[in-house]
Amino acid sequence: LPPALPASPSASAEGMGAGGEFHPLTPERIHDTRKGLNDLERPGKKATSTSGTSYSVQITGEGGVPENPADVLAVVLNVTSTESDTPSFVTVWPTGTPRPTASNLNTDPGQDTPNLVIARVGTNGRISLYNNAGTGHLIADLLGWYPQGTDFTGLTPVRLLDTRTGTGTPAGP
Repeated sequence: LPPALPASPSASAEGMGAGGEFHPLTPERIHDTRKGLNDLERPGKKATSTSGTSYSVQITGEGGVPENPADVLAVVLNVTSTESDTPSFVTVWPTGTPRPTASNLNTDPGQDTPNLVIARVGTNGRISLYNNAGTGHLIADLLGWYPQGTDFTGLTPVRLLDTRTGTGTPAGP
Protein backbone atom coordinates (compact mmCIF):
# COMPACT_ATOMS: atom_id res chain seq x y z
CA LEU A 1 0.00 0.00 0.00
CA PRO A 2 1.08 3.62 -0.38
CA PRO A 3 2.91 5.15 2.59
CA ALA A 4 0.69 5.96 5.57
CA LEU A 5 -0.55 9.51 5.82
CA PRO A 6 0.78 11.80 8.54
CA ALA A 7 -1.28 11.83 11.75
CA SER A 8 -1.91 15.55 11.33
CA PRO A 9 -1.38 18.08 8.55
CA SER A 10 1.77 19.38 10.25
CA ALA A 11 3.27 15.94 10.90
CA SER A 12 5.46 14.20 8.35
CA ALA A 13 5.84 10.52 7.58
CA GLU A 14 8.78 8.59 6.18
CA GLY A 15 9.15 9.42 2.50
CA MET A 16 6.89 12.47 2.61
CA GLY A 17 8.72 15.75 2.94
CA ALA A 18 7.86 19.39 3.03
CA GLY A 19 8.05 19.59 -0.77
CA GLY A 20 4.85 17.59 -1.11
CA GLU A 21 3.00 14.61 0.22
CA PHE A 22 1.27 11.57 -1.16
CA HIS A 23 -2.28 12.46 -2.23
CA PRO A 24 -4.57 9.46 -1.75
CA LEU A 25 -7.63 9.33 -3.99
CA THR A 26 -10.84 7.39 -3.97
CA PRO A 27 -9.85 4.42 -6.16
CA GLU A 28 -10.98 4.97 -9.73
CA ARG A 29 -10.64 2.77 -12.79
CA ILE A 30 -8.73 4.81 -15.36
CA HIS A 31 -7.87 2.09 -17.87
CA ASP A 32 -9.62 -1.12 -18.92
CA THR A 33 -9.00 -2.82 -22.28
CA ARG A 34 -12.21 -4.85 -21.79
CA LYS A 35 -14.17 -1.61 -22.16
CA GLY A 36 -11.84 0.55 -24.26
CA LEU A 37 -11.42 2.91 -21.29
CA ASN A 38 -8.59 5.46 -21.64
CA ASP A 39 -6.77 3.62 -24.41
CA LEU A 40 -5.12 6.44 -26.37
CA GLU A 41 -4.12 4.25 -29.31
CA ARG A 42 -7.60 2.69 -29.71
CA PRO A 43 -10.05 5.22 -28.20
CA GLY A 44 -13.34 3.66 -27.14
CA LYS A 45 -12.54 0.26 -28.67
CA LYS A 46 -12.58 -2.94 -26.68
CA ALA A 47 -9.33 -4.72 -27.46
CA THR A 48 -7.06 -7.26 -25.85
CA SER A 49 -3.51 -6.36 -24.98
CA THR A 50 -1.50 -8.39 -27.46
CA SER A 51 2.02 -9.80 -27.44
CA GLY A 52 4.71 -7.13 -27.62
CA THR A 53 2.19 -4.28 -27.43
CA SER A 54 2.97 -0.97 -25.71
CA TYR A 55 0.42 1.78 -25.33
CA SER A 56 -0.12 4.97 -23.37
CA VAL A 57 -2.64 5.82 -20.68
CA GLN A 58 -3.44 9.43 -19.77
CA ILE A 59 -2.82 10.07 -16.07
CA THR A 60 -2.87 13.83 -15.56
CA GLY A 61 -6.36 15.27 -15.47
CA GLU A 62 -7.83 11.87 -14.54
CA GLY A 63 -9.50 10.87 -11.26
CA GLY A 64 -8.26 13.80 -9.19
CA VAL A 65 -4.69 14.02 -10.54
CA PRO A 66 -3.78 17.60 -11.57
CA GLU A 67 -3.96 18.37 -15.31
CA ASN A 68 -0.48 19.91 -15.55
CA PRO A 69 2.11 17.12 -16.01
CA ALA A 70 4.76 19.39 -14.44
CA ASP A 71 2.86 19.12 -11.13
CA VAL A 72 2.88 15.30 -10.94
CA LEU A 73 5.90 13.12 -10.21
CA ALA A 74 4.36 9.65 -9.86
CA VAL A 75 1.11 7.77 -9.39
CA VAL A 76 0.10 4.75 -7.34
CA LEU A 77 -1.92 2.24 -9.34
CA ASN A 78 -3.34 -1.19 -8.90
CA VAL A 79 -2.59 -2.87 -12.25
CA THR A 80 -4.42 -6.10 -13.02
CA SER A 81 -4.02 -8.64 -15.81
CA THR A 82 -7.09 -10.75 -16.57
CA GLU A 83 -8.03 -13.34 -19.19
CA SER A 84 -4.37 -13.89 -20.11
CA ASP A 85 -3.81 -16.83 -22.46
CA THR A 86 -0.12 -17.44 -21.74
CA PRO A 87 2.48 -16.67 -19.05
CA SER A 88 3.76 -13.15 -19.59
CA PHE A 89 4.83 -9.98 -17.82
CA VAL A 90 3.64 -6.40 -17.81
CA THR A 91 5.88 -3.35 -17.48
CA VAL A 92 4.66 0.13 -16.47
CA TRP A 93 6.86 3.19 -17.04
CA PRO A 94 6.74 6.93 -17.91
CA THR A 95 5.69 7.48 -21.52
CA GLY A 96 8.45 9.09 -23.57
CA THR A 97 11.30 7.21 -21.87
CA PRO A 98 12.84 3.87 -22.86
CA ARG A 99 10.99 0.81 -21.56
CA PRO A 100 12.89 -0.73 -18.62
CA THR A 101 13.76 -4.42 -18.64
CA ALA A 102 12.15 -5.18 -15.26
CA SER A 103 8.51 -6.22 -14.95
CA ASN A 104 5.86 -4.85 -12.59
CA LEU A 105 3.45 -7.75 -12.92
CA ASN A 106 3.87 -11.42 -13.90
CA THR A 107 0.81 -13.12 -15.40
CA ASP A 108 -0.47 -16.67 -15.67
CA PRO A 109 -3.24 -18.04 -17.91
CA GLY A 110 -6.65 -18.16 -16.28
CA GLN A 111 -5.52 -16.04 -13.32
CA ASP A 112 -6.56 -12.51 -12.40
CA THR A 113 -3.23 -11.07 -11.30
CA PRO A 114 -3.07 -7.65 -9.58
CA ASN A 115 -0.06 -5.73 -8.31
CA LEU A 116 0.44 -2.35 -6.68
CA VAL A 117 2.64 -0.17 -8.90
CA ILE A 118 4.21 3.22 -8.26
CA ALA A 119 5.10 4.71 -11.63
CA ARG A 120 6.67 8.00 -12.63
CA VAL A 121 4.53 10.00 -15.04
CA GLY A 122 5.99 11.04 -18.42
CA THR A 123 6.39 14.70 -19.31
CA ASN A 124 3.21 14.36 -21.40
CA GLY A 125 1.23 13.23 -18.32
CA ARG A 126 1.04 9.59 -19.41
CA ILE A 127 2.30 6.18 -18.43
CA SER A 128 2.97 3.31 -20.80
CA LEU A 129 1.95 -0.32 -20.39
CA TYR A 130 3.69 -3.21 -22.15
CA ASN A 131 2.49 -6.81 -22.44
CA ASN A 132 5.33 -9.15 -23.32
CA ALA A 133 3.51 -12.25 -24.60
CA GLY A 134 0.10 -13.61 -25.52
CA THR A 135 -3.18 -11.79 -25.22
CA GLY A 136 -5.27 -10.69 -22.28
CA HIS A 137 -6.75 -7.59 -20.71
CA LEU A 138 -5.11 -4.92 -18.58
CA ILE A 139 -6.87 -2.83 -15.97
CA ALA A 140 -5.44 0.13 -14.03
CA ASP A 141 -7.07 1.60 -10.94
CA LEU A 142 -5.72 4.95 -9.74
CA LEU A 143 -5.12 5.12 -5.97
CA GLY A 144 -3.15 8.36 -5.52
CA TRP A 145 -0.33 10.57 -6.72
CA TYR A 146 2.91 12.22 -5.62
CA PRO A 147 3.57 15.87 -6.56
CA GLN A 148 6.82 17.18 -8.00
CA GLY A 149 9.08 18.31 -5.17
CA THR A 150 8.17 15.43 -2.85
CA ASP A 151 10.88 13.46 -1.08
CA PHE A 152 9.75 10.35 -2.97
CA THR A 153 12.44 9.36 -5.46
CA GLY A 154 11.17 7.09 -8.19
CA LEU A 155 13.78 5.04 -10.02
CA THR A 156 13.78 3.27 -13.36
CA PRO A 157 13.15 -0.37 -12.48
CA VAL A 158 16.31 -2.49 -12.58
CA ARG A 159 16.54 -6.22 -11.98
CA LEU A 160 18.70 -6.77 -8.92
CA LEU A 161 18.26 -10.52 -8.52
CA ASP A 162 17.65 -13.23 -11.10
CA THR A 163 18.65 -16.82 -10.33
CA ARG A 164 18.10 -17.78 -13.99
CA THR A 165 20.98 -15.59 -15.19
CA GLY A 166 23.09 -15.21 -12.04
CA THR A 167 22.28 -11.52 -11.63
CA GLY A 168 23.01 -10.64 -7.99
CA THR A 169 23.43 -14.30 -7.00
CA PRO A 170 24.85 -17.51 -8.43
CA ALA A 171 22.78 -18.93 -11.30
CA GLY A 172 20.57 -21.87 -10.44
CA PRO A 173 17.24 -22.81 -8.95
